[in-house]
Parts: sequence; structure tokens; C-alpha cells
Amino acid sequence: MIARYKIVSGLSQSTDSLMATVPPNFSLKCMPKTNEFSHRNAIFITIDDRGNTLYYEDTGVPPDAVALYTTLIIVHGTGSHGQIFRRLLPLAPKHNVRLVLVNRRDYPGSSPYIEEDLSKARASEFARFIKTFIEKENIPKASSDWNRGGVVLMAWSSGNGYILPLLAHIDTIPEETRQFIEPYFRSHIVFDAPRWIPGAPPAPDVLKDASLSEEPSTNGSLRIIHTKASLHATSLTCNLPIQTAESR
Repeated sequence: MIARYKIVSGLSQSTDSLMATVPPNFSLKCMPKTNEFSHRNAIFITIDDRGNTLYYEDTGVPPDAVALYTTLIIVHGTGSHGQIFRRLLPLAPKHNVRLVLVNRRDYPGSSPYIEEDLSKARASEFARFIKTFIEKENIPKASSDWNRGGVVLMAWSSGNGYILPLLAHIDTIPEETRQFIEPYFRSHIVFDAPRWIPGAPPAPDVLKDASLSEEPSTNGSLRIIHTKASLHATSLTCNLPIQTAESR
């Protein structure tokens, strides 16, 4: 399996611009404000042999989708669940994207943790989620140039601590599962991860120098950092070859 990365920053400005495009009369039936869900208003995927499940929201196949639509799976950070991305839902179809918002363990709808749960288990859990979702929904494979179709996995903020074990402990995932996912797994996006998630050292004298001028405006666009060297600097250990590409 090849890991393709994007590290994205500049969240506040870009999302403000994005949210401004949502129609004022758009409404979405949000998840109930309770931990009790029925199968009538929730979708679950079983992630292990003990019956633990992950809750997710799915926009479905985009209307008028071309054959190779892209499935974007998003994992939230701490203190909020998948509905923090709810305003993206009406924007996905026009970009030929199927959006899947997953609630991590211990968040509404998904199974709670127990004491013996360790980080290595997160790798197998999410690998199983991706495999089951692909099988269940008949997701198209990635194109030969890796620019269309397939599955893109994105985690925001501390949610990256839940997703990086998928790569760091890839050796714990059954070979059959890895081979199945590989033709679909287009890209892994690390979105605004705090430095402690990949193990980066603290910056010296952070926020103590007031002499710097303001950065030039990004005009609402995301600033993309996707260099192989920066990933190595984070001390992330992974048993995979790493490739980077401008459009992946």
C-alpha cells in the first residue's frame, strides 16, 4: 500500500469562505443529542469481532456522478463529532464527491472504549471500516493516474491520532485487507494536526516574537504542505513507501 499525504493548514480563513457559500435556507437533520441511536436514523459498520461499531453519515453517490467519483472519509477532532463538517454536505455533489463523516469511538453513536483498547487496535478498526464500506457501497477504484475515484481519508486536528496508526501499525492489518484496500486508497490528508500527534518537538519561544509582519493574504485558499522531508521530521514510523504529488 502506498501512502500519499497532504498536510493542510489555514483552516479558519478557508472554512469561513466555504461556509459563506451554503444556502441560508439549507437545513440538515442532525444527529440526536443523545448516545442512544436507532437503526432508523444511524448507519453503523462493525469494526472488530467483539461487535464494536462506528457511526457515520454518508451523502451517497453524487447525483449525476461520473463513473469515477471520489469518496472523502473525514474523521473529526476532540470535543466535537462528525457533524462539525455538516455544512460541507450540500457542497460535495457538485464536486463529484461522496462525503462520509465518521464518529470516532467514545463519540455519539459509536462504541465506547474499554480499558484494554490500545492504539494498535485503531489501525485494524479503521482498516476494517474502509474495507467494509467499500464492499457495502461498491465504491469505484482509483483511476490509473490516481487523480479520480477511489477513497481519500482525511483527519482533522487530534483526529489524526486516531488515523495515523493505520499507517504506523500497517503490519498489524491482515494482508488480505491491505491488498483489498490498496487499489482504492488514493490519499491520506493530515488536516491541521497538533504537533504532538506526529511527535514533532515544541517550537522554541513560540508566540514570543512580536516583531514579525503579518503574512500576506492567502485569498481564502488552503496552504498545502506535502513534502517527504517534513514527514520524516515528525518522527512518524511507517512500514510503507511514501509518495507525494501535487494533486493527490
